[in-house]
Amino acid sequence: MVVQSQTKPRFVFFDLDGTLYDVVAATDAALVTALEVGCDLLGLDKQALPDYRQRFWQEYFCLAEQAKTTEPAELLAVLFRRTLCLGRAEAEENYALGDHLARTWLDELMVAVKPFPQVSELLDRLQKGGIGRGIISNGAGRWQRLKLAALGINDYFSEENLFFSDEQGLAKPETGIFRLALESCGLTASETIFVGDSPVSDVPGALAVGLTVIWLNRYELTSPSVCDLPGRLLQAESFPQVAELINRLLCGD
Repeated sequence: MVVQSQTKPRFVFFDLDGTLYDVVAATDAALVTALEVGCDLLGLDKQALPDYRQRFWQEYFCLAEQAKTTEPAELLAVLFRRTLCLGRAEAEENYALGDHLARTWLDELMVAVKPFPQVSELLDRLQKGGIGRGIISNGAGRWQRLKLAALGINDYFSEENLFFSDEQGLAKPETGIFRLALESCGLTASETIFVGDSPVSDVPGALAVGLTVIWLNRYELTSPSVCDLPGRLLQAESFPQVAELINRLLCGD
């Protein structure tokens, strides 16, 4: 992790899902619990849970791109109805079960989200050092704020420094949401760090506006082709490495 010298940062933006907590583990834990509840209420064999889980994700990838809502409860209810074959032709209580399982999933997710090691410590250090902190995240602001509270880190972020795609009408990897965040916070790209985990939605857009990007590459993914973009790309394999890079940048290394 070689860090070249540049303007000393005075602000750090973070992505949320997959960057400050393990979204895959939390999502899957919530899904399994919700499916178990569904099996219990419908009298289904829990031995088939792996099949239901696979069907849920198959339905998700078929439906997610077509969905016209950023409200996760609505999308989840449809997914659970499809996964467990709950149609309108069935008893009304069975159809309503989709809504119940969606609420169960969301409740369980808020229990399952846990910050990565050193997240709270880093945020506390940034706050005490007078370094600004913000969030740039795709997703519904209502639920993203609940996740920040569930993670126990919402007090580290001012409301005016939260940029959620549904509220801004812009989504990563569009450069517009990064430019909006910089302008709203009175920042220049050279003094701003962005931390994200996606090589598709996080890295290119942030680099295109000239940010120093720390890519949390926990799964050893192939680096995107970004050599012609004006920003600077650094990689970390874990959040503690993210914290180390930020500390070195703040020290001017």
